[in-house]
Amino acid sequence: MATAIIIDDEEHAAENLAMTLNKVVPGLKIEGTAYNALKGLELVNRFRPDIVFLDIHMPGSDGLELAPMVKETGAKIVFVTAYENYAVSALRIGAQDYLVKPVSEADLKACLDRVLSSEKTPAQHTHAESSKPSGGILRIPVKDGFLFIRREDLVRVEGSGSYSNLFLDNGTKHLVTKSIGQLEEMLGDDKRFFRCHNSHIVQVPKIERFISQDGLYVQMNDGSKAEVSRKNKEELLQLIDK
Repeated sequence: MATAIIIDDEEHAAENLAMTLNKVVPGLKIEGTAYNALKGLELVNRFRPDIVFLDIHMPGSDGLELAPMVKETGAKIVFVTAYENYAVSALRIGAQDYLVKPVSEADLKACLDRVLSSEKTPAQHTHAESSKPSGGILRIPVKDGFLFIRREDLVRVEGSGSYSNLFLDNGTKHLVTKSIGQLEEMLGDDKRFFRCHNSHIVQVPKIERFISQDGLYVQMNDGSKAEVSRKNKEELLQLIDK
């Protein structure tokens, strides 16, 4: 059974989160709730939870200052806050997700599905870390600033001329003014990603099925499909086998 700690200085917000968690993920055990950073860190060190739900603004140390100490215990961090403007900082320090209050049941359920499904055995974790490049976040220019996407959340890329669609784990899709070649360069030597077709890049660990009917395709874990060129078939199958 997965375990969690809630750290939020607003008691009613912490209670509402606990009730919603019990409703949408009944298998999650909430070990405790703290209303300040110091008490929260004590609970985290005592119980060593799988997940810590962490607020940003709290008296004393805030959530961003507390997060590195929480990470040292091996817990996954999900920020739950009323402020939208700290998302980039949260992702840069390794948060698994960033939810803005009031959090809907659907968003919380989707978050927990992602976080809990990302659990790895120690051997898998070592392999993933060894092949993971130093940059965990893609920074993609858009017309009003930058789009920040965690590499681990990117399911696939579908290119069309000077534009590309980015498909993410949470079901969202972003159209960006970057060609698939430019995005391939941005992904660099990240071994999780493979350009299986002139118009498609896929994250290999997220492939669920290889289809060889009416052409060659892979079905991803979000249900979408990407075409595979015949010249890339064998190399892709070898990567899947690894």
